[in-house]
Amino acid sequence: MRRTLLMFFLILAIPGWASSLSLRPGAPKIYTVKQGDTLWGISGLYLNDPWLWPRLWRVNPAIANPHLIYPGDRLWLTLENGMPVLRHQRGSESHSPLPTLDRALLRPLLEHVAVLSPEALKQAPVVESGSRNSLRFVAGDTLYLSHPLPAGGEFGVFRRRQSLRDPDSGALLGEEMVLAATGVADGAGHLKLIHSLREVSPGESLYALSTIEAEPLLFPLGPAEPGTDLPLLAAPNQASEVGPGELVYLGRSEQLKPGQLLTAVHRPRAEARLVRGELLVVRCYERACLALVTRAGHPLQMADRAVTPEGRWRPL
Repeated sequence: MRRTLLMFFLILAIPGWASSLSLRPGAPKIYTVKQGDTLWGISGLYLNDPWLWPRLWRVNPAIANPHLIYPGDRLWLTLENGMPVLRHQRGSESHSPLPTLDRALLRPLLEHVAVLSPEALKQAPVVESGSRNSLRFVAGDTLYLSHPLPAGGEFGVFRRRQSLRDPDSGALLGEEMVLAATGVADGAGHLKLIHSLREVSPGESLYALSTIEAEPLLFPLGPAEPGTDLPLLAAPNQASEVGPGELVYLGRSEQLKPGQLLTAVHRPRAEARLVRGELLVVRCYERACLALVTRAGHPLQMADRAVTPEGRWRPL
């Protein structure tokens, strides 16, 4: 079975943000962990605020690594000094430990998409022609480029999908690029295509695969910095609305980083503010970040804002 990298919550109690644990109605007294579960999903069974999981869980001190939970383990809910506590009994360890989130939601996008700044895109090599007399190229073809590549380098050929613009200023923050094919540079600096996801055309750009993280490093650390107020830019599927389990691009502040939590709000008027849902930042590029919608009481729209959480998330 494929090993799964475990990224566990590092959140501690954050003064002024959440003072006590709030259990969900109907939280199970005993739960047996199943294959396919995630830490975020299990915490959502018990807590209104999943990021407070470490305050709920108490581990058996005999277990060497308290951060690992496996399918077959048992969790049971008790009270200590009037506060809910989730205890843990080790079952079988024949499986991989649970990941924080379901990577199936993220892997295709994070491995097949890059967001390039206008400056980076101008410097990227461009496909000019190929080894066949054609305007479409696939695996097995060799691409001739605007300037040569370092021999042996692994590159992806990317197609522009959409521009990411700041809705406030209109400034171009980046171009979303979708992977079309991958290849290796030969001794002459041309690109020999090894694998094709779609046909490659002249004018498409190359990007070094070594600069794309193969696995997202998800460490939910807590809320975004106070005063964070960023626009929702666009959805990777170019939809006008997104909901739980979907991804959306945000503008970026210097302090924003993967693992931080944001509240999505709608402001129909300057004095009004309607809470839509909750976002977890999963990847940051030079001028934009990608976030996962973890919860939503109403579809998030591209006119909404991502702000520092203030108290507990409340569904509409």
